[in-house]
Amino acid sequence: LKDCLPANLQELVLVDCSNLTTLGAFPKNLQRINLDRCKNLKYLLPFPSYLQILSLNGCTSLTFLPDLPKGLQELYINECSSDMTVPSNLPDSLLKFEDRIIDLEVTLKPST
Repeated sequence: LKDCLPANLQELVLVDCSNLTTLGAFPKNLQRINLDRCKNLKYLLPFPSYLQILSLNGCTSLTFLPDLPKGLQELYINECSSDMTVPSNLPDSLLKFEDRIIDLEVTLKPST
């Protein structure tokens, strides 16, 4: 998929792609990624540094989340695997909203 994506792509939306199991390197200018309900997605490479919004709702086979970019502003990871490992060093850009987090359905575990 990497060779198919334009280098200047800013938004990637691949929703309900049941055959998608992995994604290669993301374009460096990508700002928004929506992979909701890609139920067989198992592996992601590191995210681009400009990423602002990441949505992985319903990615039930994904068990590891790479480190998150420091500027990430929105993270959606509902209805995912209860075994998903989320980086323990959440970006400051997300922590400033921690008082607004009402329900997080993923067990947070330190990444190793």
